[in-house]
Amino acid sequence: MSVKKFHILFFLLSLVLSSYYIDWLPNWNSTSRAALPLSLALEGTFNIDEYDEFTGDNATVEGIPISDKSPLPGLMMTPIVYLVDLFYDLDELEPRDRLSVVIFIASILFGSFPMALILLFVYKFRMRYVNNGILILYIAFFGSFLFVFSGSFMSHVFTAFLLLWSFLHLEKDKYFIAGLLMGACFMSEYNMAIFGVAWGGFMMMRGKWKVLLLFSLGVLPFILLQGWYNHVTTGSFLELAYRYQENFVHNADAYGFGAPNLEALYHLSISQYRGVVFYAPILILVIAGGILQKKEFKTSWVEQMAVLSCVFYLLVFCCNKSWYGGWTYGPRYLAGIPVLLFLIYLNRIRLKSIYMKVGLIFLGGFGVIQAFMDKATLLYPKTSMKFPLFDGIIPAFEEGNYNDRTLPGLFGAEGLWPHLIFFALFITVLILLHKKAPSIEEA
Repeated sequence: MSVKKFHILFFLLSLVLSSYYIDWLPNWNSTSRAALPLSLALEGTFNIDEYDEFTGDNATVEGIPISDKSPLPGLMMTPIVYLVDLFYDLDELEPRDRLSVVIFIASILFGSFPMALILLFVYKFRMRYVNNGILILYIAFFGSFLFVFSGSFMSHVFTAFLLLWSFLHLEKDKYFIAGLLMGACFMSEYNMAIFGVAWGGFMMMRGKWKVLLLFSLGVLPFILLQGWYNHVTTGSFLELAYRYQENFVHNADAYGFGAPNLEALYHLSISQYRGVVFYAPILILVIAGGILQKKEFKTSWVEQMAVLSCVFYLLVFCCNKSWYGGWTYGPRYLAGIPVLLFLIYLNRIRLKSIYMKVGLIFLGGFGVIQAFMDKATLLYPKTSMKFPLFDGIIPAFEEGNYNDRTLPGLFGAEGLWPHLIFFALFITVLILLHKKAPSIEEA
């Protein structure tokens, strides 16, 4: 099989796995996102009052409810909703069912597709040159919180993909396009502006003024588009809808940012509550591989920038009063961190070492089992669960409270067997890709 054909096969099979679990039921987060394109496409307004009762994630400006989410995914969904309405009259559906249709489509486009593309890009640009690269790659990503948010209409996997894509363009010296993608990243999730600031600051400190100029010019169109959106929704070019949130009123003051919070740093880094290392445990091997094999790998200035920006993002986000992220599996706002670190350091895991083999079995196995159990049960543990694995996921699994939002679930399948099918499918895909993968010489 040619390399190109294998890449197509790799993407399609990754897409199948990323789409097996589709969260089509309206929840606060996805409803707020879906309400924007529905209101724009069907009514020509930013007013989401018809869907307001289904979400607490909204903002109220002069008595008018609007979506509080970063608008790019919703704006991109608007023409798609319009096309769907041309062939199937969405107005005939009840508002909740209307939301479910849009959320289902958007979950694939903004959850499953970007997840499959992330896997393809990391394989294509790093892991295809590594023995057992597909095994390591799949365990890393499907054994992390990124897998849980694939198949969901939330912006985290989508913005992580845009961040990755921007980084890859920087590596190719395509600075303007990298800036465009960073601008899109910001407009898809406002907190990602921290990465943009970090990258710009690093370029400045390294004296890369031409790079900074081209990168900034790329970001500019999305800054202007966001300003226009702010103007038509909040009445001010500079004010985001976050300032008018109802359920997070503290965001009215500096958008929720305040003094550094050591408790947040602990919980976002290593704790069972929201720790990025706990919910992406392969990061321990990745970081260890990066340190132990530092002399074997020459690190470019772009890679140095990306790694430092991950640290910077984590520290700055600890100052945000909404750091815990509400109902979530893991630190959903930190999705860009493992993606960048996996890209840069994942290929440094060498299974020749007994320590790496044992680490992959235990850390990777723990990550995969934990993520699979969550997908099969709760999806998004409650904010109040300080130990989600033991307080919610394991009890739900033991009690048989299974998630029926799967592809077989579309046809009424319930119980444990759809999840067993997924696990068997995952193993089958992994074996197939491993056997079909081009040799390192061919790659």
